[in-house]
Amino acid sequence: VEWEDFVSSFGVINWLEIWNQYCTQAGFKITAMQSDSSNGLLNHLFYTSPLALDHAFIYTSPVASEKTKQISQQIEERLLDRVCAYSGFAMDEYNMIWNTWRSLSKQPRIFERPTSRPSQGDYLICGSGPSLDQNLDWIKTNQEKLVIVACASNFGSLRKAGIDVDVLCLLERGEFMVEQYTEFVKRYGSGKTRLLASVTTPSEILDLFDSSMVYFRPSLTPVALFSEGLRQILCGEGPQSVNTGVAFALTQSPKRIILCGVDLGTVSLDKVRTEGAIGITPRDFDLTVRGNLRDHVYTNELLLDGARVLKNSVLFSENTAEFLNASDGVYLEGWNSVQCADIVFSNQSNKSQKMLDWWD
Repeated sequence: VEWEDFVSSFGVINWLEIWNQYCTQAGFKITAMQSDSSNGLLNHLFYTSPLALDHAFIYTSPVASEKTKQISQQIEERLLDRVCAYSGFAMDEYNMIWNTWRSLSKQPRIFERPTSRPSQGDYLICGSGPSLDQNLDWIKTNQEKLVIVACASNFGSLRKAGIDVDVLCLLERGEFMVEQYTEFVKRYGSGKTRLLASVTTPSEILDLFDSSMVYFRPSLTPVALFSEGLRQILCGEGPQSVNTGVAFALTQSPKRIILCGVDLGTVSLDKVRTEGAIGITPRDFDLTVRGNLRDHVYTNELLLDGARVLKNSVLFSENTAEFLNASDGVYLEGWNSVQCADIVFSNQSNKSQKMLDWWD
């Protein structure tokens, strides 16, 4: 506000009473300052209120000067938030700690890596690549033989196709996810799906599923503040949610891990994602690399990071699982290329009761 407006407000607002009521506790204060330049005000806010910048309410008087309106516009355009984020991602760390506290306050089950056991069960890890669509009928036909793991947005494609998802893996912490998943679950239901989410995922999503479990990511601040042991950490869980799915499957001593729709790219720039996916993830595909089921596919550096972690998942695996890639996307070293239709099941193939018992 204009300084003159603030001074005149003492005639109608009892600031002393407001101070006594709200500012006697730690963490609450009212600060008034006068600044001759926009830089002075921005500097003050940056250094005194970094935690407030992400959700501050900005009021500008209708009769404010042009200079005041300009300062207000700079703040509303998240100038300070970007400065904070670009200076070491401080705001992101604060938000992850806040989300973790909110999640843990609900007292969810916390993931704990089981001890090594004999191999059992076929785990189908689903990605949101376009090749998932051509295999939905195959998945539905064989769903009683597979532990079906949806990775983030492809939960929508699977549920819309009438497929029972056993585990949904979430990695991200964006607040936009709350509205997306809430609307989807209201319309299609969550079925018997078990949710495995990063402890930094918005806590509201935990309430959408009958059974939820949270895990700690190894390289984020919350693991140092809140975890109670190394077995609560899910290693190899990023940077893509499909990495989360594979990391989880490896903790269950699987017989086989099968990738479907884990394209990490696309064969055609006209279709870059499974049609029924939840939300929107814009991407550019500026690289051409070796394909899994064809000579080449399109991808980008961010998705290739996920591919590198999947390669390492094979190298670092302690069990004797077979790694099959039935996705029409990026070739993954260490994974055997195969078509879904060519995968053979034994007569005794069924869902891994071991995993279901461990979870329940």
